[in-house]
Order: sequence, then structure tokens, then C-alpha cells
Amino acid sequence: MATQGRPPRYRGGYQPLSLANYGATVETPAGGVSYLHMAGYMRRVVRDRPYGVVNDFIASTLGARIGAPVPPIALITDGSSAGSISMGFGEGGRTPPPADASRVAVDDPYLATGIIVLDQWTLNGDRHDENLAYLPRFGLAAFDFDCALIGPKPQTTAVDSLQKGLMMPLPRHILAEHLPTLQWLWGWISKVRAVSAEDIRRCVYLCFDARLITVAERDKLIDFLTLRQRWLGDIMDRGREIFTGIDDWPLLGWGR
Repeated sequence: MATQGRPPRYRGGYQPLSLANYGATVETPAGGVSYLHMAGYMRRVVRDRPYGVVNDFIASTLGARIGAPVPPIALITDGSSAGSISMGFGEGGRTPPPADASRVAVDDPYLATGIIVLDQWTLNGDRHDENLAYLPRFGLAAFDFDCALIGPKPQTTAVDSLQKGLMMPLPRHILAEHLPTLQWLWGWISKVRAVSAEDIRRCVYLCFDARLITVAERDKLIDFLTLRQRWLGDIMDRGREIFTGIDDWPLLGWGR
């Protein structure tokens, strides 16, 4: 049980809980390196999620940048199409069952707060128990950001969708509903604010270079992330009702 005075336990994000068999040793001057076969998840562009790869890659990359428990992710391309691949996990090669959000929020409010802040920054309204994994021995993982940012399937254009959500707070969040303390909220907001403009620009440009977004979409994504980064405290302030278990709200004026 986490308490108000206990320092947060840092666990290195989304990680494999069980490794496949080691293969042949790689001949290197340093030694100690072997080939390793590991599970991974591949995401492709599909009709119902035309920006799923873009959303997932950018949000996951920025999540890793702030130290949130998200999967390592990379873009892959064959020259004509692109997708993303993230590291698989699961004890003994098995996928963990859906997380109990109420237990996650109480057992590890530090990392739970990080996920809430990341989802708010990237406007990810699709957090639920099946895209959270929690094994007390190993830690917490949040994945599937394909509905963040631009959203699953824009009603008009991606640029319009980003403009509409520019200053919008999340209407609910499954972890915020159970979070018992706001002790680490400002710390996570500060981590978001510390992300450099070049870090934001670089991960968006990788999607552009992979021909997943247009110039207009690229520039709007950068504007969207930069503005929400700057005003994240204010956005969370206006959306504070998602923290249903918190009576004393400390964020007034933080984003101004």
C-alpha cells in the first residue's frame, strides 16, 4: 500500500518480464552479448485507425521521454508503407490480464499519476483496464495510444480534429477516478514542461519522414503538443472533476 510519505518506487517503464532463450554469442570486443528473440507488437495503418500509428508512436515516444511506464516503440518502413513496433511483455511469455485500475492507483500512485498526465497532454481518452497491465512483482505498463492526439478517425480532417481538442481536458480517466493523492501531480507536469521543443519536433518529423502525415498535419501536431505542454496545468485545472476521490485541489493558477 502506498502512503503519502513513502518515496516513489522507480521501475524502468514497460519492460519484458520474461526473456526468450539466448542465441549465439555475438563476437564483440566487450563480450557478454548474445542474440535474443523477443516478442513484439506490430501496428499498421488501417481504415478505422488511419492515424493509429502516428498517435501511438508520438505519445509513446514522449511518454518514454518523461519517464512514464510505456513500451519502447520504433517506426519501421519498407519504403512504401510504415508501421510501428513495440516490445512485448508477459511473464512466461503470457500476456498479463487486464489491470485493476483501483488497485493500480492505490499501489503505485506515482506511476499512475504519470500515466494520467501523459494521457492529458496527448488527449488520450481511451485509457481502460485492457490497455493497462500491472503485475506487482514487476510493475505497471500503459500501452495503445492509437486514439490519442488526432483521434481514432477524424470526422473531417486531422488538422480540424487537433484544433478542436487543442485546449480540451479529458472528461474522465480510469486511474484518476481512484487516485488517492495528488502528491506527485505537479512533478509529472514539470516533467512534461521540461521536454524540449526539439524532442517534440523530432518524433513528429519521424512520422512525416515516413510519409504518415502531411506538412499541415505535421505542423499542427507540433503546435498541439507545444501548446498543451505549456498550458497543461491550466487544462488539468479545468478538468479536475476527473479526480473524483480528491477533495483538496491544489492546481488553481498553475497553468497561467
